[in-house]
This record gives sequence, structure tokens and C-alpha cells, in this order.
Amino acid sequence: MLRGVIVAGMLVLWACFAVPSDAAPASVQTAAPVLEAARKADVAGDDARVIELVQQWVTAQSPTAGPAGTVPPSEAAAEALYLIGRASARLQRMDDAIGYLKKLLKEMPQSLWAAPAGMLLGQIYEERGATVEAINYFEKAVGLHRTPELRRPAQERLVELYRRSGNLVKAVETLLALRRLAETADDQAAAMALTEQINGLITADTDPGRLSRVAAAMAKRFPADAAMLRLAVLAADRREPYEEEQWLRRFLADFPRHPQVSAAEDRLQANVAALKAKASVVGVLLPLSGPARLFGVNALRGAQVALEGHETIGIAVRDSHDAAALETGEKWVDEFDLAAVIGPLLSREMERAAVWAQREEVPLINPGAPVGSAVAPAEPDGDAGSYLFWNGLTLADQARTIAGYAVTDRGLMRFMALYPDAPYARTAVEAFSARVRQLGGEVIAAISYPGDSTDFSAALRALKNADLARYGTIGPPIEGKPPDDWPYTPGFDAVFLPGGAEAGGMIAAQLVFQGYDGIQLLGAGDWNRPELFAYGGRFVEGAVFADGFFAKSDAPPVREFVRRYQARYPEEPDLFAAQAYDAMRMVISAIEQGARDGQDVRDYLSGIKRFPGVTGPTTLAPGQAAEKQPFLMQIRNGKLAPVAGRTS
Repeated sequence: MLRGVIVAGMLVLWACFAVPSDAAPASVQTAAPVLEAARKADVAGDDARVIELVQQWVTAQSPTAGPAGTVPPSEAAAEALYLIGRASARLQRMDDAIGYLKKLLKEMPQSLWAAPAGMLLGQIYEERGATVEAINYFEKAVGLHRTPELRRPAQERLVELYRRSGNLVKAVETLLALRRLAETADDQAAAMALTEQINGLITADTDPGRLSRVAAAMAKRFPADAAMLRLAVLAADRREPYEEEQWLRRFLADFPRHPQVSAAEDRLQANVAALKAKASVVGVLLPLSGPARLFGVNALRGAQVALEGHETIGIAVRDSHDAAALETGEKWVDEFDLAAVIGPLLSREMERAAVWAQREEVPLINPGAPVGSAVAPAEPDGDAGSYLFWNGLTLADQARTIAGYAVTDRGLMRFMALYPDAPYARTAVEAFSARVRQLGGEVIAAISYPGDSTDFSAALRALKNADLARYGTIGPPIEGKPPDDWPYTPGFDAVFLPGGAEAGGMIAAQLVFQGYDGIQLLGAGDWNRPELFAYGGRFVEGAVFADGFFAKSDAPPVREFVRRYQARYPEEPDLFAAQAYDAMRMVISAIEQGARDGQDVRDYLSGIKRFPGVTGPTTLAPGQAAEKQPFLMQIRNGKLAPVAGRTS
């Protein structure tokens, strides 16, 4: 009842806002004592009386009323809204309070009462636990207050709310603004206290992502220095030596005259000395910057997880994207007496590193696969003197596996291939076709498309024409329609798509729209990505592809690896993390079996047969790709699952 009366009264008040400035002020002057009484009741804390008097003041207004003296009608109305809003809040009528205060901000944002209204709304939402809304209204209050001193209470609340919501950058920026205010007022004690508060926020934070954003946002000024030093400490605690080194070096480069420079330099030297004191050191040479950074970082993480618990073995890390790291590889091997190197990942880097690896007799174990592998398996003896090893599954191996499954397990015999016009995809199609023919099947046609395509209609038309020339049928005719619109029955059982996940998803959708319902989709390892579902949706249901690792496998070694990985990193390990994990475990096994130098490790790796890796049983041979059995995955009910009846 009361709320209805208030709302009805407010409607009269809104009508007053549009009154011409020369309207007669008599009714406002008559009502002025009522508004003054409401002010006094507010000071006295008589909130029920405030609401009653504001209602009287509203009722006294008329559609023809004008300003009272020098007080504009909007200011009087804004004050009335603020008073009744604050009184309602004090009486715990929060919905009423929010309504009045929001109306004030919406209708009179330039009023002197808008900033206090924003402040009060922020307090109400903070008490309700609505952090996002509270931040929104405190920010409005900061923007509306005309003087720095009046902004301070809202800024102080924002610091806590930003911290609570995980926005460390905004919390720090707000404290810096308060510190500038204190410095302007020559209040050194307050400025120092705010500096200590900023340092306290950074020291208490344990999230590398938040601290990294502070370091980037503050770029070469306080508190980027504090954030970098904190990040170095956290990296050391997590046993991430490369990350610790990078933060310390960035700190030294950005703050060459900082009081902590000597301590940072001492820390770097101590880390090198501690690493050299290890019984064995394994090098890791991966792309940790540049276009392939994501793959390199994930591989490094997998290697570091494998090293957990092996205190006598150290890890020396370099970024292969840095040309100097490849050019000075021999000095690096000699400095740390490396037993082996995990990496490099990219083929062109592997070629450059192979020169000094062979000369220094230190094995390189690439946690990937050689690009452009031959369709036929390598010669049994391989390159017996080579120090190069690969622990990745080639796309050709995946293609052969998926072909064998399609023909032998599923009884499919006729195939089409659609592939991006790139060497890796051509290699995969050749391997797939050779295996299909070997098993008595047939690849009717292999049709390429530009690698950057998003419209595959031309390739699909070529596929249809190739099929109609062999086994596809069209008809019966439909009167009045051209042959292209007649029913088309495909003459093939499945289509092999060795392109990426994005292309696979888009092609799957376009196949259905062009009448290829029921055709089995076959893919390769790059399909194990979210883009397949994002672009393919329900159209990729039932698709089968080969991959080198399945993070959701029930196999105990895989479950243990995933558990340990996610205990350190906030995501699921990918194929490169898993392959680097296995590669490091093989090197650790060699060292624990008595390998004393690079030649010993190479000899041990050369004899590995069906090593029990999380990427499947692995056999290594120098100069060759690893022998592995790919995992076969199927999309069932919108999720990835192992192909029924198979574990790999």
C-alpha cells in the first residue's frame, strides 16, 4: 500500500521536471518548508518521517510549478529522491531504495545528488553480495564526484571489490590514484601507506595471470617491479626455472637502477650454480615465444611434470625461437654437461640443432613427429649412428590407422578424400589411400581445396562429379527441375578429412546440407580441438579420427599424468605435453639405469621397445619417427570417447 502511494506521488514529481523556467514558483515556495523539514528529519535519523514529508512535498507540486528561489526544480527533485532513497535503505526497504536512486541517476545524472546516489547504490549492492553491480555504482560515484576528496570513499571501496573479484590491475590503478592525491596534498605518510598497501596486494596474490597483467599494465613503472619479483618467487616455488629466469631478466632490463637489482642478479647466478651441481642435467629446447609458443609451452610443462620427484636431475631450458639459442647450442651442452635435449619441436630448428647434437654426441628427442614422413615405414635399421629421435605420431601413421579401422573393423570399402592443398595433407592422403588399396578398398577421388577456405562448395561439387562418374546415382527425374536438383545417392561409404578441426567441422555441416547424410566422417589428430564442435556441432556426431593421446582415458598411467599435470597447471594436457612427458621419462629411465653421458643415453633410447607411455606403447629408433599405435576416437552424444572395443 505504502509503496503504491510513493510511486503514485513520484509520477507527479516526474511531471515537474519538464516545467518551463519562467513558470510561477508559488507552489514550490509553499512546499519548500516541507522539504526543509524532510532534511531535518534525515539529519535526526527519523526515516519514516523523511518518507512522509517527501511524499507531502511531492503532493504539493503541480504540473505548472516552477523553481523556488535559486534552487532548480531538478535539484530539489533529485534531493527528494536521494532523501527518500536513503530513508528507505535505512528501513531495509531495499527495493524501494534502489528504485528511487536509480531513477535519480537516470533522469538527473548531472545533479549534485547523483554521486551520493551512486555511492549509496554501491553500498546496497555490496551488502547484498552483488559485486559486479556494486563496482558499477561505485565507479559511477567516482566519475560523478567533482572533487578528489569526495571520490576517495568510493575509490577505497572499489579497491576491496576489485581485489575480491580478481581484478588486481584495477585495484592497483585505484590505489595509485589515491596515492597521487596524497602526494598532491603533500601527505607523505598517506602516500607511503598506500605504497605499502599496493605491495601488500601483490605479495598476497598467488595467481600468475593476475600478476602478469599488472606487470604488463604498469610497464616499467611501479608496481610492475613488485609484480615481476613476485612472479619470479612463485615460479621458483612451482619449480619452473625458465619462468623464474625470464621474470628476473625482465625485471633487470626494465628497472636497471632498482634497489633489488643485486639480489635478482645473485638469484640468477645461484640458480645456475645449483643446476650445475646436479648429478645430471637434461636440456629442453622448445619454441617458448613466437607463433609456435603454445605448443612449446605445453611440451615444457609436460617435461617438468615428468621431472617431479627426481631431485638429482636438473633441467636447463632455452627458447628455440631465439636464433642465438640454436647457434650456441654447443656451448650450452658443454656448460651444463647435458645428458640429452628434449626438443626442438619444429623441423627447421631440428635441422639446425642436429649439427651440434651430432658433434657433441648429445641426443635430441623431438616431442613431435618428422614432417613429411614417407608413406611407407622407414627402413628397419634406420640411421643407427644418429642422435636424433622423434617421439611424435606422424600424420601418415594416423592416416594408415584410420584406414585400417574403416576397412577392417567397419567393412567400408569406397572412400573420398577432401584435403587442404598442403604437403602434410597430401602425405596423409597418400598414406590413407595406400592402406585402403592394400586392404582391398578403393579411394574414388582425392580432391584438394585452398588451405584458407571457409566455403567448400566447389570441392564438394567436384566430389559429387567424381562420384557420379563411378558409383553415385542421380534420379529419378523431377519434372520442371534441372538434374542438379534431382535426388542424388552417393556411391561411397566415407570421406577422409585430414585438415584441421575448424575445416573438418565446416565441411561436416556443408556435407549434410548438400545431401550426404549417413556418410562416415574420418579425420586425424588435429580434430581433437574445441573448434571441431564449434563449427561442426551436431553434424560431426559419429565422426571417427586417430590421435596420439586421449586425456580422458581410463588407463591408470594417463589418469595419473593428467592428475599431476592439472595439479600444477589450470588446463588439460594436450598431445605435445604428453609426448614431452614420455620423452623426459625415457631420459630419466636411461639416467637411472646408469647412463653417464649423451652417448649412453642415445644407446639406451635406441633399445627402447614398447615403452609404457601415456601416448601408448612406444618404440624408438635413431633417425626415425617413433613407432606408436594411435588412439581411435569417436564423437558420441557430442563428446569424445574411445572407439568401442578399442583402447588404441
